[in-house]
Amino acid sequence: MSRLFTCLLFAAAMLTAGAYDYKVGDLCYNINEDGNTVSVAPEKSNGGYTSLSGKVTIPRMVLIENRPYTVTAIGRNAFYYCKNITEVVIGDAVTIIDSFAFEDCSGLTSVTFGRVLQVIGFSSFSGCKSLTTLDIPKPVKEIGESAFDGCTSLTTITLPSTLLTIGRSAFAYCSKVTTINGGENVERMGRGAIDYTKWYSNQPKGVVYFGKVAVGVRGDVPETITFKEGIVSIAPYFVSSDYLLHVNFPSTLKEIGEQSFEFCRELNNVTFPASLEVIGPTAFDACMAFTDVVIPDNVTTIGDNAFSRSSNITKVTIGKGVTSIGRTAFTSCTGLQQIYSFPDPDLVVMGKDVFYHGPSSSCVLHVKSEYLSKYETADQWKNFMPNIVGDLSDAPAAKKGDVNGDGEVGIADVTVLVDLISNRSENERSDVNGDGETGIPDVTVLVSLILESLR
Repeated sequence: MSRLFTCLLFAAAMLTAGAYDYKVGDLCYNINEDGNTVSVAPEKSNGGYTSLSGKVTIPRMVLIENRPYTVTAIGRNAFYYCKNITEVVIGDAVTIIDSFAFEDCSGLTSVTFGRVLQVIGFSSFSGCKSLTTLDIPKPVKEIGESAFDGCTSLTTITLPSTLLTIGRSAFAYCSKVTTINGGENVERMGRGAIDYTKWYSNQPKGVVYFGKVAVGVRGDVPETITFKEGIVSIAPYFVSSDYLLHVNFPSTLKEIGEQSFEFCRELNNVTFPASLEVIGPTAFDACMAFTDVVIPDNVTTIGDNAFSRSSNITKVTIGKGVTSIGRTAFTSCTGLQQIYSFPDPDLVVMGKDVFYHGPSSSCVLHVKSEYLSKYETADQWKNFMPNIVGDLSDAPAAKKGDVNGDGEVGIADVTVLVDLISNRSENERSDVNGDGETGIPDVTVLVSLILESLR
């Protein structure tokens, strides 16, 4: 027998041999690292099973060599391309369904999820073209990227109140989905999570919201977008338009997603709320009308290319909470004349070429005096020498009554405060009268402050 033929036989054996520890009944299992639990594993090394069909039940517990093991996960590729499976019942101990677990199970019509499931992984049910309804229970917190992408028979989706994150393209191309129930607490959505669904195309024109996320704009883009209070994040690729001139962010906003306002070339300076924590990659790339950027103190992350190619920016203020500035974040900001940077540079991770092809040699970097020597020697910051000046002190406290964090006290703050009270919520600025609570007395004090300022 030739060596080549031997190698081919060995390779074929490897493709059909199972990559699992034990087989019990129809299902295969791998022992997890804790030694007490198991994950459902594929029978074949390239994923899936040879002849599995009909109803599949994932047990809560399985006996292996007379020892009980709890089944806590459905592993990667476990049932990949098992096109003859029609129904799946998932045991009440499974906490995670891993990547590609049921991908392309085209005959699957029904899934019953267990009561402790928390994560539905990447592409785990993509291409399950026979699923018609989907009822995801508590305590699921995360639906991964492309999890149900291409489930073209789905019409109704029910999501739990525990769900916080829906990944990129999670329900994309589920073209028959008309009804989505629940999901009111979703805080993050990846790009195109519900694109090409009837649900999205049936939404009223204007800003489309899902849970606590601003997803996109249907119809013509207006000159001004005012986001409703309670929104926590703005989804990636939210809008790109030369018609957008003004944006009013809510006081509850924490994250601005990737490329959310890229190429909004006429968008004027925006006021970021004090609640903001993350400015995503390329979020304001090529926003040519920007002249002054103020990053609040709660922001920790400025993503790659966040403000790149905004050549009319003359002034940037970087809040003291920033710990990461991404690659080329301010590249080609050739108009920069003043940078006010409050963080300790030792605590800031700088991506490559943050200010590449940017400020002229006359741009002044203002820093806190106690950090002056650090900036003079720190990577990238030292390039501003000899124009580094230690003339900053801690940023002044927010104005009393500035509930929405825009630096001013006015009617807009009353609107935000009333909304917070109505929703039994609060923020760090809503306790206007300083009694430790947010309520009607705060409205009274706020109105008095506004009237005082008008005298």
